[in-house]
Parts: sequence; C-alpha cells; structure tokens
Amino acid sequence: MPDKDKPKKKKMTKKEKEAAKRAEMERLAEEQRLAEAAEAERQEQERLRKAEEARVAAEIAAQVAKELEERREVEDKENEPLLGTIKEKLDHETKKLTYEQEWEKYLACHVLPDVTSEAQVNTFITEWGEAPVPALEAAVGECDRAAELMHQLDEAHTMATHAVVKRSGAAWEPEALHQLARMATSKLDQATADILLHSDDHANVKNELQLALETDSLKYALWVNLARNPRVKSVDFPEVGISIELPKALALAPTALRLEQYRRDFASVAYGQPSSYQTLGGVTVVELLSLPPAPKRVKGMTLRQLTTSATSVQRQPYPIPVGGVVDPAASASGASNAPPLRLSIQLPGDVIVADKMLRVGWWDDELKSWSLEGVSEIRYEAEKRALTFLTSHLNTLAVLQQTHAELPYKRWVLTPSSPSHATLALQTQRYEVVVDVDPSGCCLLAPELPELASLKGARLPPTVLLGKLRESGINLCPVDRDALPLLDLTPKTAALESEALANLVLLAPYYRLAASRWNASRPADKAVVRVTSKMPLAEDDDLLPSPEPKPVDRFAGYADEGWVTLLVSHRYAALLQSGEEDETIALDVHGKEVIAQGHVAHGSPMNCFQDDNEDLVQALTQSSAHYQGLLQQLLGQLRVLSFGAGVSAASTSGS
Repeated sequence: MPDKDKPKKKKMTKKEKEAAKRAEMERLAEEQRLAEAAEAERQEQERLRKAEEARVAAEIAAQVAKELEERREVEDKENEPLLGTIKEKLDHETKKLTYEQEWEKYLACHVLPDVTSEAQVNTFITEWGEAPVPALEAAVGECDRAAELMHQLDEAHTMATHAVVKRSGAAWEPEALHQLARMATSKLDQATADILLHSDDHANVKNELQLALETDSLKYALWVNLARNPRVKSVDFPEVGISIELPKALALAPTALRLEQYRRDFASVAYGQPSSYQTLGGVTVVELLSLPPAPKRVKGMTLRQLTTSATSVQRQPYPIPVGGVVDPAASASGASNAPPLRLSIQLPGDVIVADKMLRVGWWDDELKSWSLEGVSEIRYEAEKRALTFLTSHLNTLAVLQQTHAELPYKRWVLTPSSPSHATLALQTQRYEVVVDVDPSGCCLLAPELPELASLKGARLPPTVLLGKLRESGINLCPVDRDALPLLDLTPKTAALESEALANLVLLAPYYRLAASRWNASRPADKAVVRVTSKMPLAEDDDLLPSPEPKPVDRFAGYADEGWVTLLVSHRYAALLQSGEEDETIALDVHGKEVIAQGHVAHGSPMNCFQDDNEDLVQALTQSSAHYQGLLQQLLGQLRVLSFGAGVSAASTSGS
C-alpha cells in the first residue's frame, strides 16, 4: 500500500502523555519495590545463614573448649606423677648444689660478706661507713673490694631474678648496691681532699702533684696544678695508660684534675634509669676539683686553713666560672662553648670493639640519659687498645653501644646430645653464638674471639655467662624497650614466656627445638616454635680423619623436612597446619590458627607428642632437673621467644 494510503498515527494528547508517564513511573517504582524486597529478603536470608553459622561455630567452639578442658584434666592427672618426680629431683639437686656452694665459700675464707645474706652485707656497709677514711692508696684498695662486692651483688640479684626456684628476700640487693656506690665515692672524696690539703708536701720539682694508682677494678689519677705553668700542654699517667691534653685556661687555673676509670659501670649504678645504650669497658669519671686555701708558713710552722674542702672535695664546673661564681644559666650552655680536652685511655683486653664508628658519650644528670653532644674526633688504635677523643664535658664518660645491636635474632636451634646435654646455637645480627649446656653449667663455644679467651672452657651459670658477654660487648639480655627501634617486633608477655619455656624445656631432653618464622606474627600471649625428633647427621667428609678441626655446622638440618610447628599459649598447645615453607599462616574464620589435620589442642606441649610419649618420658626420667632449670634460665634471659626475626603480624593480618 502506498505510504500515502497508510493510516496516520494519532498524536497523543497532553493528558494522554501525562497518563503514560505516570504509568511508566508506577511500573518503575513497582520494579524497584520488588527489587528492594528481594534484596531485603536476600539480606535477611544471609543474616539468618550467618547467625546459624555463628551459632553452630559457637556450639562447636564451646564443645571444643569443653573437650579441651576435659582433656586437660585427664592430662594433668596423667602428668602429675612425672612432674612431681621432676620437682622432687629439682629440690634435691638444688639443695645439694646450695650445700656445695656454701662449703666452697667456707673453705675459701673470703673477706667479703656472703652476698645472699642481707644481714652480712648490711653489717659490712655499716662497719665500712663508720670506719675512718685511710690514706688514699688504702682507700682505693677499699673501694676495689667494694667494687668486687657490688659485682657479686649484681650477679646474685640477676641470678635470683631469673632462677627457676625463686630465692626470697632478694629485693634488698639494688639498694645495697646504691649504698656501696655512694659510700665508695664518699671515701674517695675524703681521701682525695686530704691529699689536696697537703698537696704542697707532695709536690715535685715542677711544683705539680701527680699520682696514679691501679687495682683490678679501678684506675685512679690525680693532677694538682700548683705551678699554673702556661707551658704545660698535657698530663700523662703512664702507670694507668691515661693521658690528657690541657687547654691553656686549665693550665693557668688553680685547680686539680681527677680521673677515675672503673672497670664496670658501678659509677652510674645510682642512676637507676633505663637507657638504649650500654657502656663498654666501664666508665671514666673526669672532674675538676677546687684547691683548698694555700698554707702559710710562719716561723717554721705551716698554718692550714680548715674549711669544708679539708674533709671532702669541692667539684668545679667546666668551663671554670669567672671569679669562681657559678651562673646556672651560663653553666647550662657553657660546656658546649668550652675549649675541649683531648683524653686518651686504654680499653680492657676483654672488650670487643666491633663498630667502626665508635660512640663516646657523657651522662646528662638532668635528663638522666647518655648524650653524644660535645664529644668529637674519636679514634681507636686496636694494637694499643688506645681510645682518644675530644670532650668539652667533664663528668662521667663512656664508650657506648646500642643495647639492641644483636637484635633481632636471625635464628636459633637447641640440639640435645643426651637427656642432660644440649647445644644452643644463636645467630645474632653480628655473631653466631654457641653455648654448650649440661648440669654443671654453660660453656661458650663460639664466637672464638681473643677478647673472650677467659671464657673458653669455663662452666658458668647462664646469668654469669651472659653478664660477662654483655661486659665484653655482646648483649644477649634484651628487655622490652630494646624492641622500640626494631620494625614489626612486639615482645611476648612475661607470663607467656615463663609458662612456655617451663613447658618447652620438658621437650628438650628428647626433641630438637628451633625458631619459627610465624612466631613474630602471633600476638604477645602466643609463641610458635618448631620441634623435631630428627637429629642432624654428620656428613661423610666429617667422619674422615683431618689434621685440623673442621668447623661444625650447628644449624645442620635447620631447613630440612621433619619439623612440626608448635603453638603455645596459656594452658594451650597445638601442632599447626602451617609450615615454614607456606607463604601465609593458616587461620580459620575466627582468626585462630588452624590445627594440623589429625591433631587436637592439649594443655601442654608434652601432650602434643603422644606417639613418642614413651621415649620422651624415658628421656625426662633420665634428665637432670637442674639441667632443665639451666636451660629455662638461659632461654629466658636470651628471650628467644620475643626477639626472633620472622613474618610480622601486619603481613598475615589478611590471611
């Protein structure tokens, strides 16, 4: 039909258009209503599904918790005879060891008091405080004995703090340390004051008084400037290996210069402040002392004016204020503008100087912290062990090292060779430390450094060995604040470490224990280690005779198969599904660690290894309880559960 014959489409009126528009809007609204209703229904079904899943999960969790609690009760009863036997053995071995130690003390006839006896130490302090101050040389000898007593007190307090069987009444020891430190300073001050009062009697032909004394723990040097000779450029004390270059202002000043180099950091024991630095080789106290009024000679008699300086020294600030009047505002900033002194001292032979950039600092008593400001041109001659530096601060100075230098630990492994003998290998940031442990103590096998020669072959308690390593520059006794500069590392709680290690050492007579990369990612109340009964095998080449001893790989088998991953928390232990080769740790919908297939949680690590239960019990029966206590102390002070490197919690949060 021709287009012209087609009927024309009737145009909609305005009213019809509005009606069609309303109909379309109603249709769309209905579709939206139906969609929203369907979505609401879907969401409701999803909510009901999740609620049902949560209900079922809660029921399962409650059932698992109930079964775990029932399992704990059964296991506690089963373990009670064995743990009771271990406790009896520990008590018996501890009493026997205490008796032997007391007998050795009696035979040694020490002049110092027993550091485990508060009464004896207090009596010593009282009698020493009441005794008259002797001449300087004798006073230095007394302070040397006091330093040895302080060292013994410090060791005893540390041992008591970390002992498995706690010794009551050890809280008095820090205060006794403070009293001894203050009293030693007072005795030296009084003896020095007497020398200064009679300095004219001891002056040499150059009208100078110069003396030096040395004991095992203290080097003492004193220079009294009576001549005020501007040509004096330096003062040397070859007897104690100390020298100092003087600025012209000091060469012309009526003053005395006293140096005390303490072998250990007892000079700062009264500070009692936490610090991110440790001292190496003790501390050196450099002080300017005022001279008493000069004596007058009248008709063959010497008249001395007795002032407060006759019984105690008067310390001077540096730079010395004009006219002797101290301006607090000027003295606060004066040291930074004072001409520096060049000081040269010798470091002890057992101090490891590993850092190429040495730090030397001074103790800021106002801030109660070490400061590096104002110390420069630090040089160290290794052959002479001579340390030289410029300082504008005259007070307590020391070589400083950051306390976290060895952290975090890269890896560690404890390998038993018998029920009462094991070797701990610990890889720090700078050294591989190897310690041999048996019931008689701990023996350092590595690192083999000349500075540690005195420790070779020595069997020592863990606290004593680690204390000597710290004094030498290897700090393996970290505290929580050492984690602050370390990335993604949170220390475990003290309660978790104590309980976990007490349980883990029960595995040590039979199993090999090692670090796990998942430990760092677990919260502070959980720890993860690896366990295996597979011991490392010697290589064929190691069995061949050799004229030279071959290096032993203490980490042999560290990455081999056969390890299982063990999670430990309060009254909880389980073997995990995740291994070291996994990219992420397996977590369930509630964020809890997935237990290995075929295993359940237990109340203690010992019950996680039922297949080897007879072998483990036999090894525990043969093992020394005192040896297990030494292991617990060693691992506890090292804090291997807190300061090992691994995968951080942030990288596993999305697992």
